Amino acid sequence: MEAFDRLPNTVGQQPQIQQIVVRLAPKRQPNPKSPDSYEIPPDSPLRSVREARGRPVTLASKASNKPRLVDRLKQQAEEHDEPTGSEKSDSQVSWGEPVVLSQTSETSAVASPASPQSPGARRLQKSTKTRTTFARSTSGLKRVYGQDRITLLEEEDPYAAIGMAEDLPPVSKGRSLELVTHKAKSSLNLEDDPVESGSPGKARIRDIHELRQAGANSRAADEMHDFSIQIGSPGSKPSSSRRAALLQISDKVREKEFRRLLRDHGVDAMVLKDAGKESDIISGYLIAAILVHLLATSPSAHIARLLRAEEVGSLFGRLLGVDHDMKKIARERKTNLSKRSQASLAAIQTALMELPIWNASKPTNVSPRKVTLACLNLLVAEDVTLAGDLAIFPSSVTDQLFTFLSVARNDDFWDSTDVSSEGFDARYAGSVLELHALKSMESQVDSDKWMTDYIPTVADAFGATLQKPAASNSKLEHSLLKLVVDMTNFNPNALEVFVSRNILPALARSVCGSFAQALALVLEDEWTSEVSDRLVLKLAALINFVEQSMPARRAFYESHSESNSPMRELIRIFLDNHRALAEADSEAKGHLNVAFGYLSVFLGYLSLYPPVRQVFRSSHRAKNLRPMLDSIQEFTNVHRTAGVHAGYAERLQDLVDKLENDSTYD
Repeated sequence: MEAFDRLPNTVGQQPQIQQIVVRLAPKRQPNPKSPDSYEIPPDSPLRSVREARGRPVTLASKASNKPRLVDRLKQQAEEHDEPTGSEKSDSQVSWGEPVVLSQTSETSAVASPASPQSPGARRLQKSTKTRTTFARSTSGLKRVYGQDRITLLEEEDPYAAIGMAEDLPPVSKGRSLELVTHKAKSSLNLEDDPVESGSPGKARIRDIHELRQAGANSRAADEMHDFSIQIGSPGSKPSSSRRAALLQISDKVREKEFRRLLRDHGVDAMVLKDAGKESDIISGYLIAAILVHLLATSPSAHIARLLRAEEVGSLFGRLLGVDHDMKKIARERKTNLSKRSQASLAAIQTALMELPIWNASKPTNVSPRKVTLACLNLLVAEDVTLAGDLAIFPSSVTDQLFTFLSVARNDDFWDSTDVSSEGFDARYAGSVLELHALKSMESQVDSDKWMTDYIPTVADAFGATLQKPAASNSKLEHSLLKLVVDMTNFNPNALEVFVSRNILPALARSVCGSFAQALALVLEDEWTSEVSDRLVLKLAALINFVEQSMPARRAFYESHSESNSPMRELIRIFLDNHRALAEADSEAKGHLNVAFGYLSVFLGYLSLYPPVRQVFRSSHRAKNLRPMLDSIQEFTNVHRTAGVHAGYAERLQDLVDKLENDSTYD
């Protein structure tokens, strides 16, 4: 046991190559004076006890021939060095056979190879967790991951080297044994074997594409995080980091993937955060440019919610007041922009010009006003409810929109054929006001200002369009027509403004010219929907005037004495064509038949004034109102059958009944 106590403890240590140094003592010579045995004396109590038990009284000498541990080690070393018949004669090691290089414990050397191990010895050997390393053959190692895997050689009996040949079954030739420790494997396994079922924690990267995508996602997340930090919030003074971040976003927002990242990471919300408080023209311009790209490329319902929450209308009001070219603004010293930032701003302006949002004509320069007008136009086109939201259309925005529209009151404005900056502003302002005016009048916001400023501006601009036949194809005329119809529908007091400016006879003459153009297009088979739409809008405006205002009916009648009376011309057009178009055999005639239905309604309301009924009877061969009444009744039935505008159909029926009653007393 003392020899075992002196053995080094190798549990938990790495295998080390050691040489056992054996110092042999000289052979002991037998001592002749020391007998091999001696007899117990007769008077000794031990002799009587041994005799009583039947044991011998002769004992062996203390200096017995029991082999010592050192002698046993020497004997084992000699036996190992001596070649046997099955071993090779030379001392060289063959690379085809396994050779023990080192032993981590001396216990294997103490135990005899020939003697079988007891269960206690086996438990002792298992508890010490010894590790043996073998030399490999010519085949290379397949796996080497530090110390957690060790591959044994291919041999007939690999257990013979560690003294387990008698306890374990033989191993077939050609197999290799791995002594794998119980160390936990790494969670990242790059082998190609599939993921084991039931082990979700062992996520594996399938291929290089997933690895690249994971890296790209990580870089994109870092970039979006950096943007959100750099954008910050607007302050009293311009921030260079905020400008730089907005410049980069404005430059990259043209890419579809980048827009998706902005939305997924919430950076678009960071761009619009406190946008209403932005006082820097450069940063405000970049925010508007980003909005135009987002609204022009994809539906952005969440953008509308963000604009309402941040009250971006204050920023729009400031941007509408700046109509200078951004290139000139960027070169100003007070803006404090570097050459690189100026170049980026010019590239952003070029990208805005390439967007398909400018309809037929592009602006000469994309100033802050132009970008804001385009942004407002996209907003109201996507969501009509935004047109009446004061968070987006405060009074500062509405005032400037009508100011841009007021340039259309001048005759010189319609004479110009070039697309000027003022013409662009008026056209886009009218397009935005089509819906904004309707929602504003519905909510009765600033009703006094509408009567004193806004409605007179529209009346003057509309009167100017009626004096210029060349303006019939203008987009601004279409917007003004819608404004007139909406204003006269929701504000009866607006009729007085238009009647006082003697607009109704000019509008009636314009309707006569539109009917003549429409009839010519039907005969030439060159009908377009724009012609019918514009004609119906003009008739709707006339109907609003004569339905609600007796002064309007009187103004029409007073114009009948003129040589080119618009009232007599409209009666003639109706009587000459309503029969021919009663049965429409083409799409063009169908659209024109609708226009004649509205014309009959207009003449019906106009005939509520008794002198007009007399003019109609005198123009008809039968000297009655029957053609007009039949046309109105048919138009009423169409509306009633369609199931739309049921209230309007009832109003038309009341008109027919009233005309029949009044005509009996004429």
